[in-house]
Amino acid sequence: MKTWTSCETRKVALRLESSITNASFIVALNVLETVSGLLLPLTRILQSVSYDTSQAMVHVSGLIDVLENIRSEGSEFTVVFKKASDLTKKVGVVITKPRAAQRSVYRKNAGVGSSIEDYYRINVFYPTVDAIIVDLKHRFGERQQTATGISCLIPSLMDFGIKKQEQWKSLLAVIETYHDCLDVTAADLHGEFELWRKQWQNSEERPQSP
Repeated sequence: MKTWTSCETRKVALRLESSITNASFIVALNVLETVSGLLLPLTRILQSVSYDTSQAMVHVSGLIDVLENIRSEGSEFTVVFKKASDLTKKVGVVITKPRAAQRSVYRKNAGVGSSIEDYYRINVFYPTVDAIIVDLKHRFGERQQTATGISCLIPSLMDFGIKKQEQWKSLLAVIETYHDCLDVTAADLHGEFELWRKQWQNSEERPQSP
């Protein structure tokens, strides 16, 4: 496209080439590849036809722990940066730090006096991981975790043994959280809960949805 007769097309092609061969873009692309690999198992679970919401929350908590660990340890970025460096060599680009003022009157320039790897660790890797952690905690926070207690109404997930009281407590927490949306008391719902359990207790085929 850079050799096409259209002047506008050549300009667009050159701008695109400049963008995708930019060192910051290549580093960011490798960071996203690494983080996306960590998110993949959870996304598959959440998109499955019959997934256990409680189990999904366990996976979310585990994912957040992993992300926080690689955020604090920093060794994962060394591997990412090495992959990015190898990729830039293939396209004939050298990873350098963008020009920045040594002194700023507005805010501190992150990573100005650091190595090239540390600069991208501070300005690309940390913000990306932090943003995903914050988003996960927002989407799957305490209120959402409480709401998963309603999954005990799904016949295939009901426990008819010692966990009966645990499941009722989980459901009760949901009732207390969303009591403004319900026109019944906890006692009424407990009665319905017991009748619903009795209906499926001796059934051999229990639906995977309420």
